[in-house]
Amino acid sequence: LCEKHERKGCCVLLEVTKRCHLGCPVCFASAGDDTNGDPSLEQIGKQMDYLMSHGGPFNLQLSGGEPTVREDLEAIICMGKEKGFSFFQLNTNGIRLAQEEGYAEKLKAAGLSCVFLQFDSLKDEVYEILRGRRLLKEKLKSSENTIIELSNKLKISLDDIEANRKKLKINNKSTFEKIFDKKFNSAFKGTGV
Repeated sequence: LCEKHERKGCCVLLEVTKRCHLGCPVCFASAGDDTNGDPSLEQIGKQMDYLMSHGGPFNLQLSGGEPTVREDLEAIICMGKEKGFSFFQLNTNGIRLAQEEGYAEKLKAAGLSCVFLQFDSLKDEVYEILRGRRLLKEKLKSSENTIIELSNKLKISLDDIEANRKKLKINNKSTFEKIFDKKFNSAFKGTGV
């Protein structure tokens, strides 16, 4: 925050990488695959110290690029916990969550609180335009893995799935939606989530 900022934040987006494995034609982060641009753990620690001394602890939203391309994401979360942060959000395209079973559990064990999954559509054609390739199968798999691995312990934010299903007039539910209904809805019944 700048020195003249009169309000304190409540949620801070912390870019942990500029890398991404998608190369979306519409990338707002100009992400690529250059590893030289990644901040070190020490640099991220200094950023966290700065945030703590300027109104923290905040909710930390780990972002980038694609934060899951880092092999030390659990260490970043653990370091944040040690520094006094208690709520960690992950902004992700979900590819690693789809490809690596158990990865969501590792992040949860480190202290991850919430996943914001990029989920554009239930049609592959939309992914081809926005993300440069067909991704629906991977998006559904990442959603399933995340819900199964973290069902009762983690809030999961999935962008517009129900809205897209209604908009596209899809009446029969996918495997993902059945798992979502069973696990997520029962896990958070009566919590206001």
